[in-house]
Amino acid sequence: MFGKILKKLIKKFQKKNQPNKVNIAEKKLNDYHLISEDQFDKGVNLKIVTSHDDNYKDIGNITTKSMHKYADKFNLKFEFLDMPDSGRVQTWNKILQIKNEILKRENDYIMWVDADAFFPNDAKNILSVIDNKYEIYLSSHYCSVFKGSNYKNTILTTNRINCGVMIFKVSNFCLEFLEKVWSKKEYINHFWYEQAAIMDLVGLKADITGNLNDNKGNDFYLNKIKFLSKEWNSIPSFGAISSESIRPSIIHLAGIENDERIKFLNDYIKRGKI
Repeated sequence: MFGKILKKLIKKFQKKNQPNKVNIAEKKLNDYHLISEDQFDKGVNLKIVTSHDDNYKDIGNITTKSMHKYADKFNLKFEFLDMPDSGRVQTWNKILQIKNEILKRENDYIMWVDADAFFPNDAKNILSVIDNKYEIYLSSHYCSVFKGSNYKNTILTTNRINCGVMIFKVSNFCLEFLEKVWSKKEYINHFWYEQAAIMDLVGLKADITGNLNDNKGNDFYLNKIKFLSKEWNSIPSFGAISSESIRPSIIHLAGIENDERIKFLNDYIKRGKI
């Protein structure tokens, strides 16, 4: 039943949101290439981290197990981080948590994965996409952009950064980047919170303002950012998961209610995919 509903949702979304413009984020996605696993330097240390509050406890019990299992499979590190009391909405805390992990200087890269995301059993090795010339790894998805925040009048289709999966090099550049994101207090209570702050900082904020001219990009940051293939942040509700076109390495259950997330996860468990 859930599968049929999901397929209808994906089909409806794809039909309604066919892209007709290419922006900077799309160009960088086209530049994406995969480094074969046998070419990768096995000496790189990458740590996967996540966190959640009690609202995601049932979901997190499943997803964190998949993260731990994935980390063990590819000889990576994994840690569930305690939730800090920052005084901001929970999703903002990931900025502090990633920053604190970088400050430890114990790894080469810190990979954040939201608690409503998981690795299926056939996921690829994330180390295969690491390229030393980049500092930050993000993903984006085609979405309808609405003027202001009233969500009534669609005016364009563009790529929206999604912060459910992010990778940061352990570097001063990334520390400064995260500090600047945290300092954007105008987005503390924005609908997309820290995601809006990152979109603003890198100059891809048409989705916030409703003005395509605000997607010109800030090359100071974009030149150091690699946009990952959607297989690393496949969002079913965005139509970004398809057995014909994408073999997801991370499935991110964003944009749906918790009971739907549990149904999706249980279906994958029954089919032996987690």
